[in-house]
Amino acid sequence: MNETMTKSKTDSKVNSSPRYLQTLVRSRIIPYYQDDRCTIYHGDCLEILESIAPVDVIITDPPYNVGLEYDGYDDNRNDYHEWMETWFETSLKKSKLLVFTPGMKNLNFWMNKNPMWIMCWFKSNQCSPSPLGGFNVWEPILLFGKTIKRIGQDGFSIPIAQQSDVGNHPCPKNIKAWKKLIELVSDENSIILDPFMGSGTTLLAAKSLGRRAIGIEQSEAYCKIAIQRLAQCELF
Repeated sequence: MNETMTKSKTDSKVNSSPRYLQTLVRSRIIPYYQDDRCTIYHGDCLEILESIAPVDVIITDPPYNVGLEYDGYDDNRNDYHEWMETWFETSLKKSKLLVFTPGMKNLNFWMNKNPMWIMCWFKSNQCSPSPLGGFNVWEPILLFGKTIKRIGQDGFSIPIAQQSDVGNHPCPKNIKAWKKLIELVSDENSIILDPFMGSGTTLLAAKSLGRRAIGIEQSEAYCKIAIQRLAQCELF
């Protein structure tokens, strides 16, 4: 998408959604994609986060450093803990509430950060092995900061399922579970940011719920997948 088209789309939002526009205008980086509810930035989240104005909620699923084959990212970093510290501290400055899935492998590290709470996503058909000799059928969701509304229950049960629209992304979040999470931690006026957008599940879920969302992704291939998914999204 060229710069002229991007600027034109940005200008068209002045009257329709001024608060959303304010969040974007303060960025010094030209969006890779925009529609009336979602914006995608292509690049390193550590660089782009610094240029984005504060949002209401950050919801994300960062890499877990378990050797998955992402496009353009080494999921086997020697500096993983230092890297996590950097995006974590930056995210806390950009949002009232930070919500993310840490992966079971990294849970001990994040518990030292004193999360405000841990939510549970129960997946009855999960088949990842556990140290107990069986299967790990739940995923922790960490919350840092302050919730923006009452959350009646701190967990949900949604089975995992294959998704045909995520391309070759190795670890996409389940769209039904992510919609449930967004419903629980945000409201219809919320602006949501995902600094590790991947194939766009956070943006797709937010858009389908009538929210506005911003995604950051360093893989152009994943950006294109996200755009295709957003184009097929219907609000309901």
